[in-house]
Amino acid sequence: MKSLFFSFSILSLQLYANNDAHLRNLENRVSALEQRKNGGGVILPTAGANLDDDVGICIDAELLIWKSHQTGMNFVQGDNTYPYGKPSYNFNPGVRVDLGLRPVHDDWQIDAIWTGFYNKAKNTYTSSTANLYPLFKSTSTPDLASQVSGVWRVNLNMIDLAISRASFFSKWMSVKPYLAVRNVWLHQKYTINASGLTAGSAESQMKSYLWAIGPMAGFELKFGMGEGFYLFNNSSGAILWGFFENTQNSSGPASNDYLSGMDVHTSTFNVNMSLGLGWDHKFDDNHYRLSLRGAWEHLVFFNTNYFQSQSIADSAAYTAIDTPNGNYTIEGFTFAVRFDF
Repeated sequence: MKSLFFSFSILSLQLYANNDAHLRNLENRVSALEQRKNGGGVILPTAGANLDDDVGICIDAELLIWKSHQTGMNFVQGDNTYPYGKPSYNFNPGVRVDLGLRPVHDDWQIDAIWTGFYNKAKNTYTSSTANLYPLFKSTSTPDLASQVSGVWRVNLNMIDLAISRASFFSKWMSVKPYLAVRNVWLHQKYTINASGLTAGSAESQMKSYLWAIGPMAGFELKFGMGEGFYLFNNSSGAILWGFFENTQNSSGPASNDYLSGMDVHTSTFNVNMSLGLGWDHKFDDNHYRLSLRGAWEHLVFFNTNYFQSQSIADSAAYTAIDTPNGNYTIEGFTFAVRFDF
């Protein structure tokens, strides 16, 4: 019995000594981190350009091959062949330019980014039996047409002011959280023409202008693959406050001419995500860096369609003009060239 008690005591002392050594090791590691922090050291090493200059500048130019569309854009209703018709959406070019500054303080990155994109979508529907009903025309009774065409033009401009810091989480993975202020200008023009009506022809011209501003937050993940190549994902979201200014003018038979307009102050939400492949290369004794990127990008602006329309089931009643009918969506390819110095 004494031998058992003696063995248990020795085991307890060994466990206590091991645990005490583990705690002392942990305390030493925490103290080392605190000393590095207090001494101006970096706990999370930077994953930015990390060039040999104290203050740096970067220039980023991107070619955008995007396609945009918006829900609630049906402009004609017909038979079972095409019960509803809308514009045919195609890819169009755009541009994005980023001018960045890397101050001395904690390897921060400050960026001013401008995005410009113009999109045009159109379509024409024809019927030999004149059974097409234009949805954007003022009339008290259904009036069928032999041909209805629609042209939708969109001009999007965005300016972002962002601050970020990229940090390594492991040897091959880094994360860059960022905060920004986003400004958005979205101009839309929608023109509908109908011919072969009982009373001749009709046209509707609708214009919508959105200006909005608000905070944006997001992050970029990079997964290194070696030889300068990496996969990346960029995700962000913004809450924007602004106003819509809309006008709508329909002309045709004199009894059907009308002009309407409205202003709506409201909030809208915007989300962005991209996934792609990149390559970085430093040269001239680590004073310059060249970066190439290609990605698929997706953007959504919620509640952006305030165009009035009507349906053949309720031809005398238009949808409420202060109720949004759809979301504005963009997707496409992005090709970027970046130079840090």
